[in-house]
Amino acid sequence: MSEKIGMIVNQLRKEKNMTLKSLGEKTSLSAGFLSQFERGKTTIAVDSLMQIAEALETNLNYLIRQDNSSDNSFIHRSYENAMMYTENDRQINMKITHRLNDLHFLPKLAIILPNASDDEPEEPLRHGGHEFIYVLEGVLTIDMEGSLHDLFPGDTAYYESCRLHMWRNRTNKIIKILTVHFPNIFNTGTPI
Repeated sequence: MSEKIGMIVNQLRKEKNMTLKSLGEKTSLSAGFLSQFERGKTTIAVDSLMQIAEALETNLNYLIRQDNSSDNSFIHRSYENAMMYTENDRQINMKITHRLNDLHFLPKLAIILPNASDDEPEEPLRHGGHEFIYVLEGVLTIDMEGSLHDLFPGDTAYYESCRLHMWRNRTNKIIKILTVHFPNIFNTGTPI
C-alpha cells in the first residue's frame, strides 16, 4: 500500500509543479526520504502523511484511496495501517484491512485517548447494526443504556447498535480496541 500512496503523492506533486525539495521544505521531510517514499522504498508515519496532504492541498483520504479491483491480496501488513477518521478529538480509527468496499463488516482499530478535560462527555448514541469489541490495551468503559461496564485487556462485548451506548476512557492512559461493525459504512453494496 505504501508504494501506491507514494505513486499518488508523486503524481499529485508533479501536477502541482512541485519539486521534492519544495515539498520537503513545506513538510520538514528530506527530499531523499520523499524520493524513497514515492518509489515505495520506505514506509511513512500517519502524521508525516498528513503534512504531505496539507502541503499538496488535499486530504488524507485522497492519498490513501486504493483501486481495490486490482488488488487481490488477502494479507494486510501492520505497516499498511492508516488512519480512517477521528471522532470528537478523543478517538482515532485505524484501517486494519484493505478492500473495505468489498467487506460487509467493518473491522478497525480504535485508539481512545484519555479525557484531557472535565468537559461533559458526548451523549450516548444508537444506530442500526451490530458491534463487536475486543480490548487490546487499557480499561474501556462501556455505557450501555445508562449502566457502566469496565472491560479489561482480553475482554469482549457484542451488542446490537440500536441499544443506547457509548465508549468511554475514564483513565489517564490510551485504550486500544479491535472493533467490528456490521454493516460496513464503506460498502456500497447490499449486505448479505
